[in-house]
Amino acid sequence: MKIRGAIIFFLIVIHLISAVSAHSIHGCGGFVKASSSLIKSRKATDARLDYSNVTVELRTVDALVKDSTRCAPNGYYFIPVYDKGSFVVKVNGPDGWSWDPDKVPVTLDDNGCNGIEDINFLFTGFSISGRVVGAIGGESCLVKDGGPSNVNIELLSRDGDLISSFVTSSEGSCSKILFLENTNYMYHILI
Repeated sequence: MKIRGAIIFFLIVIHLISAVSAHSIHGCGGFVKASSSLIKSRKATDARLDYSNVTVELRTVDALVKDSTRCAPNGYYFIPVYDKGSFVVKVNGPDGWSWDPDKVPVTLDDNGCNGIEDINFLFTGFSISGRVVGAIGGESCLVKDGGPSNVNIELLSRDGDLISSFVTSSEGSCSKILFLENTNYMYHILI
């Protein structure tokens, strides 16, 4: 009889410990998904976007990475959080992918991560950046690491349709040309 009572007591203690532990672990989660303009620009024959190469990080307010996770192919992510306080959730994708927003401040308390609301990131498109440089003896050679300004740069589809355009800065920089197309297409940049 004593052994049976000890076993029951032991099981009750284990159950209480697991119940208390389960309530002390919260997490931040949500989805990475395409923006409505990106969805509209895609063709029905385009492959589905796979977000498994996107990571989401939980950072301290001082930008130290506490934890990170890869997204599921459908964009879902979840990061368990064991501490309460203020953090930042940041999304990281392949080079050139643009996000809105790219990070979200969160507060973790007894109500969960931002009151148990999803923290979603919108994938808005791809970007290209670079610098136009002049030939030897050209105008850009007068400025160290510079390039010609006011050069019109156009991003064209394989069919010659204008996707986006940009004019270079005074240093020849072309900070970003955003386009909302699939990376499987071939593009031409005209200078």
